[in-house]
Amino acid sequence: MYYINGLNIEQQFGLVASQIPGGNMAISGAWDMPARTGKIFHDWGDENGIEPYLRSDEIFFGGRDINFYAFMKTASRKEAIINLENFYNAIDTDRLIDFTHPGLGNWSVYINSEVVIKYHYMDNIAEINFTFREPLVVFPVVEFPIVDNSNESIDNLSWEQLGVTLLTLENDLDRPTPKIQKTTSYGNEVFYGVKRSFRELAFKGVINQPSFNGFKAVINRLYTLFSLPNARTLRMPDGTVREVFVKDGFQITNMQMESNGVIAEIDIKFVEVGQLQEYNKLTDQSKLLLVDQYGQPLSEIIKKF
Repeated sequence: MYYINGLNIEQQFGLVASQIPGGNMAISGAWDMPARTGKIFHDWGDENGIEPYLRSDEIFFGGRDINFYAFMKTASRKEAIINLENFYNAIDTDRLIDFTHPGLGNWSVYINSEVVIKYHYMDNIAEINFTFREPLVVFPVVEFPIVDNSNESIDNLSWEQLGVTLLTLENDLDRPTPKIQKTTSYGNEVFYGVKRSFRELAFKGVINQPSFNGFKAVINRLYTLFSLPNARTLRMPDGTVREVFVKDGFQITNMQMESNGVIAEIDIKFVEVGQLQEYNKLTDQSKLLLVDQYGQPLSEIIKKF
């Protein structure tokens, strides 16, 4: 059962929880990691790549959208209008709404979208869809397992340790979008030197846990990992090592919750800062790359002298 400010939405307004597209729950987005906000990187137009801002005092996160799907079965369209008006009055507030499900969690939200109603006259059924906005997302701090120096890992933590099964990791061979400085002249198109922007690696995985608490534990580990300062060390399946960070959070999709556990897909976009070769890696005893206070690998800094 879902509640808004302590009111059972089914009993009070006739809203029955439905299912999200591709899943069997009524909400989606509630476990996404939000994107970073503020200035995330600086793009020097005359250099390849970007300069990421990765100090702890430079990392801030925005809110996230939570989509909700429901339906309403009434005796008449007039009854539907009354129920919906009562619901609209309940959510028309200048304070955050306490949105709760006893088994899933609670979120402090407001509704920042149109409430879309698709009414079926023959059956007197209304399909209802709207979006909550959670402006402040708090990440719990958790401890990580012991590193295992896996060939496929991030910061020497294998995806298996983190609770994620890797499906695909793509775009690592693509040439990033070029930075083309254009100007115009009479009768001709003129351009200057071309530099590359940044590459985004597309990660897709599956989270399959025997319980909802296990699923939340995986999500919390990922929240902590991707909100840490400095760049992350991503070891690709082909053995190459990329320095990356996450600017757009991650998305949980196609979530299925059954009596025997939870399964969902996860999508992450890694922004590549650089690729390191074997001969120029400086690591500590745990084989983690050494970086400066800004997250830049020391091996890359030394090459400039």
